[in-house]
Amino acid sequence: MHKKRYERRLPIFILLLLPIIITVFLTACGAGGGGGDTGPDSTIPVAPTDVTATPGDGQVIVTWTEVPGASSYNLYMASESGVTNKNYASLSDGMKHNNITSPFVHTGLVNGTTYFFVVTAENSVGESVASNEVDSTPLADLLSIHPGSMATARNGHTATLLSNGKVLITGGNDGSNELSSVELYDPATGIFTDSGNMTIARDEHASTLLSNKKVLITGGNDASMELYDPATETFTNIGEMPTVRYEHTATLLPNGKVLIAGGYDDNLNVITSAELYDPSTDSFSSTSKMAPARYGHTATLLKNGKVLITGGSDANDNVLSSSEIYDPATGIFTHIGNMTTTRYGHTATLLSNDKVLIAGGWVGKEEDSLSGAELYDPATGTFKAIDDMTIPREYHTATLLPNGKVLILGGFNNGSDAFSSAELFNFSTGTFTAINSMVSISISPESATVATGGSQTFSATVTGSTNNKVTWSIKEGASGGTINSGGVYTAPSKPGTYHIVATSQADPNKSATATIQVVVIFTDMLTSRQNHTATLLPDGKVLIAGGAGRDLSSAEIFDPATGIFTVTGSMLEARDRHTATLLTNGKVLIVGGYNHNAGWELSSAEIYDPATGTFTRTATTEETEIYNPTMDFSINNGNPNVVWSYGWMPNDFSTFNLYTGSHMNASSPQWYRAPASWDYTPTIWRNDSDSLRNGVAVGQLSLHPSSTYEPSVLR
Repeated sequence: MHKKRYERRLPIFILLLLPIIITVFLTACGAGGGGGDTGPDSTIPVAPTDVTATPGDGQVIVTWTEVPGASSYNLYMASESGVTNKNYASLSDGMKHNNITSPFVHTGLVNGTTYFFVVTAENSVGESVASNEVDSTPLADLLSIHPGSMATARNGHTATLLSNGKVLITGGNDGSNELSSVELYDPATGIFTDSGNMTIARDEHASTLLSNKKVLITGGNDASMELYDPATETFTNIGEMPTVRYEHTATLLPNGKVLIAGGYDDNLNVITSAELYDPSTDSFSSTSKMAPARYGHTATLLKNGKVLITGGSDANDNVLSSSEIYDPATGIFTHIGNMTTTRYGHTATLLSNDKVLIAGGWVGKEEDSLSGAELYDPATGTFKAIDDMTIPREYHTATLLPNGKVLILGGFNNGSDAFSSAELFNFSTGTFTAINSMVSISISPESATVATGGSQTFSATVTGSTNNKVTWSIKEGASGGTINSGGVYTAPSKPGTYHIVATSQADPNKSATATIQVVVIFTDMLTSRQNHTATLLPDGKVLIAGGAGRDLSSAEIFDPATGIFTVTGSMLEARDRHTATLLTNGKVLIVGGYNHNAGWELSSAEIYDPATGTFTRTATTEETEIYNPTMDFSINNGNPNVVWSYGWMPNDFSTFNLYTGSHMNASSPQWYRAPASWDYTPTIWRNDSDSLRNGVAVGQLSLHPSSTYEPSVLR
C-alpha cells in the first residue's frame, strides 16, 4: 500500500528564489567536500589508508585507498623498519617513487630480503604524513600466487564477483579432467590465489552471488548444490535441484530468488523448463518454459529487473542467435530479436552503463571459436558489433569489476586445450587488452639449417602454466613447408628463410619463433665422366651428355633448384669430346666427338629434345672432322646469309662442310660439301668483339675476292 503524499503550497516568491538558494547551498557544500572541490587546494590531504604489500618473484605490489584532495601519491621504502618520508634516504636501500598510482609494482628487489613501505598523498598545498608501514618479502617460488594468469588453465568454469571486490573462480575442465579447485582473483593486485576446493568437481555448472553475500553453486556434475562463504572461504553441500542440469544458467532476481533455466540432463536431453530457487526457504517452485529449449546460453539480469537470455544451442544442436526476455513479474519468456551472430558458450555481462557486453562463443560446425563481441542496448532492444577480444574464446567467463571494467578469463578455442590467459574490457574505450601473464615459451633449437625436402625436430618449453602444450605453425604458411603436432618440420623444395612458431595453448598471446634456412645440398652425378658436355636448357636445368672414363652414351639432367641429378634418355652413340649446342627451338644439337671403343672420330650428329627427354639422329657430316656450326650462314661479300663457325677447322680445305638451318631454306638441317670448283683461299681469323657461344670464340670464313657464293650451287 502506497503512502499518500502530503504537499504544502509555497509562496510564489519562494518558488522564484528556490534555484538561487539551491545553487548557493550546493556551492557551500562543495567547498567543504573532498570530491566536489573544483577550486584551489586549501588543505594538505590526509595519509592514504588500507596500504598493502604483496610479494612476488623479485617484486612487491603495493596498493592503497585514495584519499580526497590528493593529486598524486609517493612511495618510500627501505630494507629496515621505521621508514618515513623524512628519513628514507638515511636507511638501507632507501628509495622514493614520485607521482605513482595504486597498484604500484616495485620490481628489481632481492628475493628473501624484507622491505618496508609507506605511502603519502600530495597536492598543491603540501604532502601528507606517511601512512602506516607495511612490509613484504619477495620470494622466487610463490606457488600459490599467479600474477596475470590463473594457476590452472580452465574452461567451463565460473567466475563470480564477491562483495569484497575479489572474483571467485570455481571448477571447470583443464582439457583432461573436471576440476574441484578454486582460485581468488584480486583486481587491486592482479594476482590469482589458490583457495581450496569445492565439495565435488564440477564442469559447465553455474555460480550465483546471493543477497547474503554467499555464492550458490548448482549442477555441472549432478543435481547437487553447495554454498561458498567468503568469510570462511569454505564450501558446504546444501542439497539438490529437482532436475540434473549442465550448461544451464542461474540468475539472482531482485526478489532474492534465483532463476535456473535450460541446460541439458544426464541423458543429454535439452531442457526447456525453468525453476525458481528461494534461498531463504531452501525450496524450488516452477515458472514458465523458454522457447526454444537452450543450453550453453546466457542469462543476464538487467537494471529493469528483467532477465536477458541469449544464444546457446537447441535440441537439434543448432547454434542460436535468438534472444528472449524473462519478466519475473509475469513469469513469462518473450522473444525480442537476434544477436549479430550465432553464439554458444559465450558470455553476457551487464555493464555500468546498463548495456550488456556479449563476447566470444562458438558459431557451430567446424569453425574456430569467436573473438567477436557485441553490445545489447536495453533502451533500444538492439544488438551492435564492437571490437574483437585479443584471442578467440568459448566457455570463458566475463566478470564486471568494481572499476567498471570486465575481466575475461580462460576458455578455449575450438580444438585447443584450456587457456589460463586473461584480458580486460574497457567500456569507456570499447577495447579489450590482454593482462600480462607469467606464461613464457621458448623453442629449441632457435635456428636450424635444413636441406630442401629434409626434416628437423623442434621442441617447445612452456613455463608459468600447468598447461605446457603448444600449437605449431609456419609464419609463411604452406609455402614454408609443414610441421606436425610433435614439432617435426619438413622443408619445402624451394630454398629460403622460413620461420616456425610455437604458440602457448594456455595463453595464445604468448609465442616463440625459430628461424630455418632451407638450402640446396648438391648431390654427385649419377655417373663419373670426363670430356662430356653440359648445356643449360631453357627451363634452367642442365643437360650432361656422354664423356669418357669409359665411352658413355648416357645422359642426365641436373636441377639447380633441388641440387639433384636425374636420368634422361641416352644418346644413340657413345661419345666424348663432342659438342652440344642449344638451338633457338630449345633443342640441343650433339655433333661429332670421339669413340674410344671404335677408335675413331665421329661424323654423326643427333638432336636432344628436352620435352621428351630423347635423342634422335640427324644428318651426318661428310668428313670426320669435329665441327660446331650455327644456324645462320653468309660470307663477307655482302650475301645476306652468314656463316659463323667455331671449333676446330680441318687443314684440308678442299673439302669443307657447312651445316645449314632454316635460313638455307632446307626442309630439315643437313650437311653440305663446298664444291671443289670453288676458287677460294680460306682463312680463319678472330673477331673478339663478336659474341661467344658455348665458351668458344667466334671466327669468320673469308673467300678470295674473285670468288662468288651462290647458295643454289650447294643444292
